[in-house]
Amino acid sequence: MIRMRGEKFQPFDRASGLPSSWIVDVAPAKDGGVWAATLRDGAVRLGPDGTVQEPARNPRAWGLRLYAVDGLVFFGTQHGIEGWTAPLPDPRVHALLQTPDGLWVGTEGGLLLLDAPGL
Repeated sequence: MIRMRGEKFQPFDRASGLPSSWIVDVAPAKDGGVWAATLRDGAVRLGPDGTVQEPARNPRAWGLRLYAVDGLVFFGTQHGIEGWTAPLPDPRVHALLQTPDGLWVGTEGGLLLLDAPGL
């Protein structure tokens, strides 16, 4: 992952303290900074300075997609949505989208609309 500010580039990878250099998605964090999903080492929250503020809840999660809405962050993995127990058409979650109807989850086995009050 690389951040550009002005004309300066700053890399964020394993050498700079992340658990992996394989970042597959990024989402804004509620209090500044970002969430970074890694391919094989979970999702971590980085502060505005790029330091790890919150380590991965599941450091073995194979990440595919992050989705931030109203201060919540959904982490779609090869094994489902981290922390979510609703049945899915397939555990490999590639897409997440909030609409007025609920949370759409795109998996390798099809789409699912989760009725998610409060989102």
